[in-house]
Amino acid sequence: MRTVYLAPELNAMPSGYARASAAVPLTLPGTLPENCVVWRLSALMREVILRIASEHDERLDEHLLALLLAEIEVMDALPLYLPEPADQKIKVITSTLFSAPADDRTLEDWAAELNLSPRTLIRRFQAETGMTFRQWRRQARLLVALERLAAKEPVTSVAYDVGYDGLSAFIEAFREAFGVTPGQYFRD
Repeated sequence: MRTVYLAPELNAMPSGYARASAAVPLTLPGTLPENCVVWRLSALMREVILRIASEHDERLDEHLLALLLAEIEVMDALPLYLPEPADQKIKVITSTLFSAPADDRTLEDWAAELNLSPRTLIRRFQAETGMTFRQWRRQARLLVALERLAAKEPVTSVAYDVGYDGLSAFIEAFREAFGVTPGQYFRD
Protein backbone atom coordinates (compact mmCIF):
# COMPACT_ATOMS: atom_id res chain seq x y z
CA MET A 1 0.00 0.00 0.00
CA ARG A 2 1.18 3.49 -0.78
CA THR A 3 -0.04 6.82 0.54
CA VAL A 4 0.23 10.36 -0.73
CA TYR A 5 0.93 13.43 1.39
CA LEU A 6 -0.39 16.64 -0.14
CA ALA A 7 1.07 19.89 1.09
CA PRO A 8 -1.67 21.84 2.94
CA GLU A 9 -1.89 24.58 0.31
CA LEU A 10 -2.87 22.03 -2.33
CA ASN A 11 -6.58 21.37 -2.58
CA ALA A 12 -6.69 19.03 -5.56
CA MET A 13 -4.78 15.90 -6.47
CA PRO A 14 -3.24 15.48 -9.94
CA SER A 15 -5.56 13.44 -12.09
CA GLY A 16 -4.79 9.89 -13.10
CA TYR A 17 -2.48 8.83 -10.30
CA ALA A 18 -4.26 7.69 -7.20
CA ARG A 19 -7.53 6.73 -5.65
CA ALA A 20 -7.96 7.83 -2.07
CA SER A 21 -9.08 5.06 0.22
CA ALA A 22 -9.05 7.25 3.29
CA ALA A 23 -8.80 11.00 3.47
CA VAL A 24 -7.57 12.21 6.81
CA PRO A 25 -7.65 15.97 7.30
CA LEU A 26 -4.81 16.58 9.70
CA THR A 27 -3.08 19.51 11.25
CA LEU A 28 0.17 18.01 12.38
CA PRO A 29 2.81 19.73 14.47
CA GLY A 30 6.37 19.44 13.30
CA THR A 31 8.06 19.56 9.97
CA LEU A 32 6.37 17.94 7.01
CA PRO A 33 7.58 17.90 3.42
CA GLU A 34 7.12 21.03 1.31
CA ASN A 35 6.14 19.02 -1.75
CA CYS A 36 3.77 16.17 -2.40
CA VAL A 37 5.32 12.90 -1.27
CA VAL A 38 4.45 9.25 -1.78
CA TRP A 39 5.52 6.71 0.82
CA ARG A 40 5.33 2.93 0.86
CA LEU A 41 3.36 2.21 4.00
CA SER A 42 4.33 -0.31 6.61
CA ALA A 43 1.57 -2.44 8.12
CA LEU A 44 1.78 -0.29 11.25
CA MET A 45 1.35 2.97 9.32
CA ARG A 46 -1.60 1.54 7.40
CA GLU A 47 -3.41 0.54 10.57
CA VAL A 48 -2.71 3.88 12.29
CA ILE A 49 -4.08 5.82 9.30
CA LEU A 50 -7.16 3.60 9.06
CA ARG A 51 -7.80 3.98 12.80
CA ILE A 52 -7.49 7.78 12.64
CA ALA A 53 -9.80 7.90 9.62
CA SER A 54 -12.46 5.62 11.08
CA GLU A 55 -12.79 6.49 14.76
CA HIS A 56 -12.29 9.85 16.41
CA ASP A 57 -11.13 9.81 19.98
CA GLU A 58 -9.20 13.02 20.67
CA ARG A 59 -7.11 11.47 23.44
CA LEU A 60 -6.14 8.47 21.32
CA ASP A 61 -5.75 10.51 18.10
CA GLU A 62 -3.09 12.64 19.78
CA HIS A 63 -0.98 9.54 20.48
CA LEU A 64 -1.62 8.03 17.06
CA LEU A 65 -0.62 11.27 15.34
CA ALA A 66 2.59 11.37 17.37
CA LEU A 67 3.33 7.81 16.22
CA LEU A 68 2.48 8.76 12.63
CA LEU A 69 4.89 11.70 12.74
CA ALA A 70 7.66 9.59 14.27
CA GLU A 71 7.26 7.04 11.48
CA ILE A 72 7.19 9.75 8.78
CA GLU A 73 10.50 11.14 10.04
CA VAL A 74 12.28 7.85 9.31
CA MET A 75 10.48 6.89 6.09
CA ASP A 76 12.04 7.34 2.68
CA ALA A 77 9.77 8.91 0.10
CA LEU A 78 9.29 7.05 -3.15
CA PRO A 79 10.90 8.98 -5.98
CA LEU A 80 7.73 10.25 -7.63
CA TYR A 81 8.49 13.96 -7.60
CA LEU A 82 9.87 15.60 -10.71
CA PRO A 83 10.78 19.28 -10.29
CA GLU A 84 9.69 21.63 -13.06
CA PRO A 85 12.16 24.43 -13.91
CA ALA A 86 11.20 28.07 -14.44
CA ASP A 87 14.12 28.82 -16.79
CA GLN A 88 12.85 28.56 -20.38
CA LYS A 89 16.00 26.93 -21.75
CA ILE A 90 15.97 24.26 -19.07
CA LYS A 91 12.23 23.81 -19.61
CA VAL A 92 12.91 22.98 -23.29
CA ILE A 93 15.03 20.06 -22.11
CA THR A 94 12.69 18.80 -19.40
CA SER A 95 9.53 19.01 -21.48
CA THR A 96 11.24 17.19 -24.36
CA LEU A 97 12.59 14.46 -22.08
CA PHE A 98 9.26 13.98 -20.35
CA SER A 99 7.32 13.70 -23.62
CA ALA A 100 10.03 11.60 -25.32
CA PRO A 101 11.91 9.80 -22.53
CA ALA A 102 13.93 7.68 -24.96
CA ASP A 103 15.58 10.84 -26.34
CA ASP A 104 19.24 10.04 -25.79
CA ARG A 105 20.81 13.47 -26.32
CA THR A 106 23.60 14.12 -23.87
CA LEU A 107 24.03 17.20 -21.75
CA GLU A 108 26.69 18.34 -24.20
CA ASP A 109 24.23 17.93 -27.09
CA TRP A 110 21.66 20.04 -25.27
CA ALA A 111 24.25 22.69 -24.40
CA ALA A 112 25.20 23.05 -28.06
CA GLU A 113 21.55 23.19 -29.12
CA LEU A 114 20.75 25.89 -26.54
CA ASN A 115 23.94 27.89 -27.16
CA LEU A 116 25.26 27.34 -23.65
CA SER A 117 28.50 25.96 -22.39
CA PRO A 118 28.18 22.51 -20.82
CA ARG A 119 29.34 23.90 -17.46
CA THR A 120 26.73 26.66 -17.54
CA LEU A 121 24.03 24.16 -18.41
CA ILE A 122 25.12 21.84 -15.58
CA ARG A 123 24.94 24.70 -13.06
CA ARG A 124 21.61 26.06 -14.35
CA PHE A 125 20.00 22.63 -14.54
CA GLN A 126 21.02 21.81 -10.97
CA ALA A 127 19.90 25.23 -9.68
CA GLU A 128 16.52 24.99 -11.42
CA THR A 129 15.61 21.40 -10.57
CA GLY A 130 17.73 20.49 -7.55
CA MET A 131 18.83 17.42 -9.53
CA THR A 132 21.58 16.61 -11.97
CA PHE A 133 20.64 16.16 -15.63
CA ARG A 134 21.21 12.41 -15.31
CA GLN A 135 19.05 12.12 -12.16
CA TRP A 136 16.23 14.14 -13.74
CA ARG A 137 16.24 12.07 -16.94
CA ARG A 138 16.19 8.82 -14.96
CA GLN A 139 13.35 10.08 -12.80
CA ALA A 140 11.35 11.20 -15.85
CA ARG A 141 11.83 7.82 -17.49
CA LEU A 142 10.65 5.99 -14.40
CA LEU A 143 7.59 8.21 -13.95
CA VAL A 144 6.54 7.75 -17.58
CA ALA A 145 7.14 4.01 -17.17
CA LEU A 146 4.99 3.92 -14.03
CA GLU A 147 2.12 5.57 -15.85
CA ARG A 148 2.34 3.13 -18.74
CA LEU A 149 2.74 0.09 -16.49
CA ALA A 150 -0.33 1.20 -14.52
CA ALA A 151 -2.19 1.13 -17.85
CA LYS A 152 -1.17 -2.57 -18.09
CA GLU A 153 1.33 -2.15 -20.94
CA PRO A 154 3.95 -4.93 -21.19
CA VAL A 155 7.09 -4.32 -19.13
CA THR A 156 9.42 -5.10 -22.05
CA SER A 157 7.88 -2.58 -24.44
CA VAL A 158 7.74 0.07 -21.70
CA ALA A 159 11.42 -0.50 -20.87
CA TYR A 160 12.54 0.08 -24.46
CA ASP A 161 10.08 2.90 -25.12
CA VAL A 162 11.32 4.96 -22.17
CA GLY A 163 14.95 4.62 -23.21
CA TYR A 164 16.44 1.59 -21.50
CA ASP A 165 18.74 -0.63 -23.56
CA GLY A 166 17.31 -3.80 -22.09
CA LEU A 167 14.70 -5.24 -19.80
CA SER A 168 17.17 -6.16 -17.06
CA ALA A 169 18.59 -2.61 -16.96
CA PHE A 170 15.06 -1.23 -16.61
CA ILE A 171 14.07 -3.68 -13.87
CA GLU A 172 17.26 -2.91 -11.96
CA ALA A 173 16.67 0.87 -12.21
CA PHE A 174 13.04 0.36 -11.15
CA ARG A 175 14.07 -1.81 -8.18
CA GLU A 176 16.73 0.70 -7.13
CA ALA A 177 14.20 3.56 -7.21
CA PHE A 178 11.13 1.84 -5.77
CA GLY A 179 12.53 -1.07 -3.78
CA VAL A 180 10.63 -3.70 -5.79
CA THR A 181 10.31 -4.95 -9.36
CA PRO A 182 7.56 -3.53 -11.62
CA GLY A 183 5.48 -6.68 -11.11
CA GLN A 184 5.76 -6.49 -7.34
CA TYR A 185 4.98 -2.76 -7.35
CA PHE A 186 1.60 -3.27 -9.00
CA ARG A 187 0.69 -6.30 -6.88
CA ASP A 188 0.72 -4.21 -3.66
